[in-house]
Amino acid sequence: RFRLVHSGDVKLYENLDVLPRAYLVHDVIAADDGASVLAQLRAPDFAPGRAAVVEGGPALSVPTVGRDPVEILAYGDQEVVVRSVGQTEGLLVLSDVNYPGWQATLDGEDVPIVPANYLFRGVFVPAGEHVVAFRYAPRHWRWAWMMSLLGLVLAVLLLAGTRFVRSHSGGGV
Repeated sequence: RFRLVHSGDVKLYENLDVLPRAYLVHDVIAADDGASVLAQLRAPDFAPGRAAVVEGGPALSVPTVGRDPVEILAYGDQEVVVRSVGQTEGLLVLSDVNYPGWQATLDGEDVPIVPANYLFRGVFVPAGEHVVAFRYAPRHWRWAWMMSLLGLVLAVLLLAGTRFVRSHSGGGV
């Protein structure tokens, strides 16, 4: 499973059994809560990369042959764009933390993100070629931007009003 890539004061090994950052599975196990997800992940017959466990999502089991291609088209701090080509419907798993504030679209349409394998993001995709975009856009940011803009507008109006009153009250200070 590991290959030595550097030997010196410190030895570095490459994990040869690592899963890709994004992959498509067609065997999805539904779990009711986090403890059930972890129990399923520890089960001896669980096959990472071929199956996924979702909390609160639907189960899915569709027979397929081989792996379906998945390609990361863009990867940034606030956006990840993935293209998948599935033989049948499946769950696209992105091995990035499912942190609150991430939103997803499937071919431009909003879709829910389901917690996959306890920690990661998952999006159900139908058969065929699709583009899934994950964007970090927490809803409270919009509110914070609007409040900041409102505060700026009020400050400008207050400053302009103060100057107007001074200029019309006999020359000011």
